[in-house]
Amino acid sequence: MIRYAQGKTIVWKRKEKLLRVVPYLDSLVLDDKEAAFVTGHDNPRRAAYDLYDKGASCVAVTQANKGSLLLIHGQDYTIPAYPPLNLVDTTGAGDSYTAGLLKARELFDNSRQQGEFAAMTATMCIENHGPFRGTTDEVLQRLDE
Repeated sequence: MIRYAQGKTIVWKRKEKLLRVVPYLDSLVLDDKEAAFVTGHDNPRRAAYDLYDKGASCVAVTQANKGSLLLIHGQDYTIPAYPPLNLVDTTGAGDSYTAGLLKARELFDNSRQQGEFAAMTATMCIENHGPFRGTTDEVLQRLDE
């Protein structure tokens, strides 16, 4: 919604399109650059609270190997990034984080557990080429290790 390809260049525009739908979102996951563009806040915590105040009930701002900030029900959680066993390809990490968070919200009532599950899902994604192919049990096993 906010990044477009123009030839070989990525152009950021139309943040108002995203802001218009925020009140209708249950979960919103953006990386720190996207969150800064949409909100005007370079601080991920301020950006998350701004989006939460606009109506999203769950906001996550990912920060690559710095981890993520998860804001649910007015409470924020700093979630660590788990180091990969072997870094292969970072493509798809954000999508895997998002999918992991959605699954974790089904599995757990604990918000910190939800964020940790999402973070581990992203880590396991970057350990291979292509999309995340793990299972819920494999993510839980890695978290236990």
